[in-house]
Amino acid sequence: MADLKYDAREKVMQGSLKIFLNDFEKELSKVENKKVDLLHPKDSIVLRQQIDSYVLKHFKLKINAKSIHYQILGFEKEEEAFWIYIESKVCPLPKNLLIENSILFETIKDQMNIVQIEVNANKKSLKQNNPNKEFSFEF
Repeated sequence: MADLKYDAREKVMQGSLKIFLNDFEKELSKVENKKVDLLHPKDSIVLRQQIDSYVLKHFKLKINAKSIHYQILGFEKEEEAFWIYIESKVCPLPKNLLIENSILFETIKDQMNIVQIEVNANKKSLKQNNPNKEFSFEF
């Protein structure tokens, strides 16, 4: 699940991605072609690079038809979930927003992703099943 909010004061899109821990380990292990352990990584720097690379490839933002770059601020484990926190660079107020979310699509053929967006207190939500990865919002 992705939960994003546009901060009009800072002019950034920020939020979190929530992924089930065991599913994310399987996905990263498949992509990396070796075992990835999110709870007890051998090298936390390598793990950070693997997570950053995967998320940036499988979660993309376009605001008003322009690709928006974002950074991963950090991540944490909470029970069975893995939370990833993101924030865009300065961007305009979204009139339309296109999100590509293919997280977990490589290992879970019936994966369902949900995206929740808030812009100026206007909340919208969509869900898509694999292979549908595009989420389009109008504000």
